Amino acid sequence: MTKIAAHLVNDVIPRVPVRHWVLSFPVWLRYRLAYDHELYRKVIGIFDRQVCSFYQKQAGQGGIKNNFTGSVHFRQIAGGAGNLNPQT
Repeated sequence: MTKIAAHLVNDVIPRVPVRHWVLSFPVWLRYRLAYDHELYRKVIGIFDRQVCSFYQKQAGQGGIKNNFTGSVHFRQIAGGAGNLNPQT
């Protein structure tokens, strides 16, 4: 985990402002997302498009042209107690 974080900071993410987001799901949906990879990908895709769209609109309103967004996703399956807790 530490090596991946260092690689992202040093080699992948440019020196720009970064925002950390955590998407958590209701308990009833967690089990389905843990086993249905296609559904999980669709949900994350919707989330990603919404967040990126929000930041692009904010940048445009602030006069920033040719703005770009990006994202890195890590899927966490277990919670702190070792329970099933998919989030990204």
